[in-house]
Amino acid sequence: MLDANSLRRKVGKHAVAINKLAAGASDYQALRERMGHTRLEIAAGIIVGIAVAGVVMFILS
Repeated sequence: MLDANSLRRKVGKHAVAINKLAAGASDYQALRERMGHTRLEIAAGIIVGIAVAGVVMFILS
């Protein structure tokens, strides 16, 4: 969750800065700026993970 929320978001901010610096280069391919997940996506992942674990435990027991 830490990776999805903060680390990738910071990488995206770095990509924005690099893209601005390299805007004048003719052969530069822009970096992707959206890398992280939103808090809603993270919450949905947590809920799905808990639900899948519950189903697996129910089936195996």
